[in-house]
Amino acid sequence: MSGTAALSEALAGLVERVTFHNAENGFCVLRVKVEGSKNPLVLGLPV
Repeated sequence: MSGTAALSEALAGLVERVTFHNAENGFCVLRVKVEGSKNPLVLGLPV
């Protein structure tokens, strides 16, 4: 192992927009509204 630990965190929210989606490999960029947060979160998945 390289000495870096894998981190994981649960996230619940509403997808406001799919900015990008690659049908070949499933990669997508999403804008997510997270409850309790003023600003949306932008995610690139899978990581």
